[in-house]
Amino acid sequence: MKTMKEMMAVTARSDYRRNFWDAMRSIPHASEYVLNSLDGEKAMYLPSDNDEMFQSLKAKHGVFRNLASCMRMYDSTSEIWAYDSEDYSQFVDDCDPIPGFDSIDEFTKIPVNAHKIASLVRMSLEFVRDSTFDVEKHLTRRMARSFARTEDRAFVNGTGVGEPTGLLHDTDGAETASIVDSIKYDDCIDLFFSVKPEYRANAVWMMNDRTALALRKLKDDDGNYLWNHEKDSILGKSVVICNEMPDVDGGCKPILFGDLSYYWVIDRKPASIKPLWELFANKGQVGYIVQERLDAKLIRPEAVKVLAITQEQDSGQE
Repeated sequence: MKTMKEMMAVTARSDYRRNFWDAMRSIPHASEYVLNSLDGEKAMYLPSDNDEMFQSLKAKHGVFRNLASCMRMYDSTSEIWAYDSEDYSQFVDDCDPIPGFDSIDEFTKIPVNAHKIASLVRMSLEFVRDSTFDVEKHLTRRMARSFARTEDRAFVNGTGVGEPTGLLHDTDGAETASIVDSIKYDDCIDLFFSVKPEYRANAVWMMNDRTALALRKLKDDDGNYLWNHEKDSILGKSVVICNEMPDVDGGCKPILFGDLSYYWVIDRKPASIKPLWELFANKGQVGYIVQERLDAKLIRPEAVKVLAITQEQDSGQE
């Protein structure tokens, strides 16, 4: 049995790439070659350059992969180590003790799962077998758009059961800075300063379109807008629109602020495709089962804070 590292070396070969896309067109013996190359795997991993394109397109069509820390863990490791200690230093005389000897080098062990995203793509056999039709580009782009939406939805609202743990998770997500009846100018300022300065340096705001529209209208007592309309920023920090964020409704967390590099997206297996030539043949179609495995976690909850709306509040902003 090949290790994942060995299989990734196979997917980088030109002969693998050629046979992979021939297999997607049902050219004889191509599927057998690909599966044998992968040491009997049931699904066919994307060729390495197509996987890079797939990841790049997911970042383009999604939100989080441009902000989070993304890493690959294709081996069998089921946990990661996160450093969780504050170092300190000070000026000392030559004979004074060096600070830090009494501190504890703290690492937190975080379990990592391999949640599966799967999709069924159906395409016309006529197109697939037409040599002028670019099935490679078409299928990769469709996969990327669909998976990007699914990932972002989980990265915001994921329960951690069968899917990644989202930033709005009640216990393992971002910390709640305050709970308010409706969003006012001062509430946004309080949220900003609830995040420690070391996390504010690279922090962003995140909200959906409807919340952003309301915040664009907020003014202080002197008539000054909270929102910088020229730079799309609040208090000097960029606003990122993610429509997976909830509305300003009772019990929801519509605004998030913090350093999202502390949200780790961990790819556990590369994307793979399994063609289904017979299942939809009576309709003149072929199906492709596309899947990948990943996890995501906020490894330092204090780096990101949210503003929550009281449970009794139905909606509204001021």
